[in-house]
Amino acid sequence: MRAIPYRVLALLLVTGLAGCQSELPVRNTGGPSGGSSGGADSGTSDTSSSDTGTADTGTADTGVVDSWPASWTRLEADALAEVNAARARGADCGSEGVFGPAPALSLNPILVGTARALSKDMGNRNFFDHTDPDGLDPFQRMEAAGYNGGAMGENIAVGYATGAEVVAGWLSSDGHCRNIMDLDFGVIGIGYARVPGSDYTHYWTQNFGDR
Repeated sequence: MRAIPYRVLALLLVTGLAGCQSELPVRNTGGPSGGSSGGADSGTSDTSSSDTGTADTGTADTGVVDSWPASWTRLEADALAEVNAARARGADCGSEGVFGPAPALSLNPILVGTARALSKDMGNRNFFDHTDPDGLDPFQRMEAAGYNGGAMGENIAVGYATGAEVVAGWLSSDGHCRNIMDLDFGVIGIGYARVPGSDYTHYWTQNFGDR
């Protein structure tokens, strides 16, 4: 059993075919909050969409996710399948170590809500950061939504149009790979949002927890 809770962050920015920039995870063992600093430009999104259907609900302090387009939900499910396939086979996360096979992650409704809310918020307000324009970090958002895990983490990414692509991108970055493979994590929330007119159109968030 881990004696001290920890929190991890990772960041992945994709700009077309030019590659990515990444930030190694940050671990915080001293308190309930942590994360990278950042601000953002404000903006609005095109709210028109041809997607239909609803999905699981969840609440985050960035807003209530009442329903989700079915096409977005399918992309999230694809990403979860890719994550669990990676955990089943194990992965070499470079500087973060080699990880053997790990149990599959299950969806946590609260973390689904926080992940979806951040992805939509990043597109709507046109920012890309773990810390939102209101100054809230991932752990504050998760805890405000009612999640009280001992281990918590977040991966974010932009620009990927499919679940397979975004997970492959995360796995190619040592810090993101460790978050995906970490044995301390047992649950996950994945949120995808498509926001036309924003800088990157496609926004992804993974929130991890231990229970």
